Amino acid sequence: MVPNNGAYGIVAGAFAGADGVMKDTATYAGVVLDGADIVQLAGSFGVEGRKVDDESKIADVVKESLDTVEREGRPMVLDVQLPLGLPEGGKAAKQTKFKDMS
Repeated sequence: MVPNNGAYGIVAGAFAGADGVMKDTATYAGVVLDGADIVQLAGSFGVEGRKVDDESKIADVVKESLDTVEREGRPMVLDVQLPLGLPEGGKAAKQTKFKDMS
């Protein structure tokens, strides 16, 4: 299970706690991972993955996935989408883009 907040949240939080331009402007450069597809990445290793972007479905998807893992004895990756991991009021200065591999 990947708790995916779409950013290097811990890094952005450290920048927010330091005196500097990112804190002053609430604009965080290079910490947002826009375009990273965890399910596609898992698939490239032969592992099934599912994206969960509806909080009300998390429990059901986890149960279904665990049933599959236990029944079939194979791994599975869950990409659980969370709110963007920037400090409150923060915005991305420059998105980190990954090449589309599809």
